[in-house]
Amino acid sequence: MQPRLEIRPIRSEERHLIAHYITGLQRSLIPLDPEQRIICPEGYGEAYAEDLQKRVAGAEGVILVAVIADQPAGIVAGIVKAPPYYEAIGNTVQREGEVLELFVSEAFRGQGVATELMAAIEQYFRAKGCDVSGIAVLAQNKRAHRLYAHLGYADRMVYAVKPLN
Repeated sequence: MQPRLEIRPIRSEERHLIAHYITGLQRSLIPLDPEQRIICPEGYGEAYAEDLQKRVAGAEGVILVAVIADQPAGIVAGIVKAPPYYEAIGNTVQREGEVLELFVSEAFRGQGVATELMAAIEQYFRAKGCDVSGIAVLAQNKRAHRLYAHLGYADRMVYAVKPLN
């Protein structure tokens, strides 16, 4: 019998996990970046975690942690976005849930943790009255892109980058 997966809001004493997971996420993206723009300097995870917590607190957001057998397995963070007036009158979507970060520890990958974290954040968004859920993914992160497509996410916007040097 597999250990039970629990997903719940992150506790204050677990806030250090955010920096740890953000550092892991950033480091996992470095080899995928063809322009080599992504770096992970000392203190990056801590600085980003502090900013993420402020963004979440200011936008009806939440940070959820997945725990298996008392071991943290991953996190997901999301916010609720209400469109500005001009978008509200020219768009059918009125409230969008935006997944800011999703990360699963390597030891727990391939066990459905990311799928369960996404289901939990989507349920949170529904409870907050969101019409849609969105997530950005680095184009070269094929594994994550396949997961999101499998979960029903479809490409909507493409952000293109051109080096100017």
